[in-house]
Amino acid sequence: MSKTPQQTPENVAIPGPESCPQPPPPSSGLGPARVFFVIALVSLLTSVGSVWTYDRYYAQKVVAVDLKGFLDAQKEAFIRGAIDEKELERRMDHLERTVDAIPSRYSVILGDVVVRHVEVIRP
Repeated sequence: MSKTPQQTPENVAIPGPESCPQPPPPSSGLGPARVFFVIALVSLLTSVGSVWTYDRYYAQKVVAVDLKGFLDAQKEAFIRGAIDEKELERRMDHLERTVDAIPSRYSVILGDVVVRHVEVIRP
């Protein structure tokens, strides 16, 4: 009769990390298609925001000032006697303040050379 060896605490196999099945990592709840759409949405919003910010604050713009029309109107009003010299000087100062108030990111050209698609400022 053969004796079966009894297991003692020394020869009991302790399960190691390789023998225990690892549970799968928890899923984030987002499938590959949802992740793609989230990435696409974030990318689109970032692009639109960047273009808007650049256009609003940094892009060079062109405006025109109708200087000839303004001077012709003042000359005619002065010749007719509708305004005196002091009023003419006040209006010229207003023209200067209007042109000086245009932000530096705008290029200012004369209104005579504009054909279309440029904002014309009439002081």
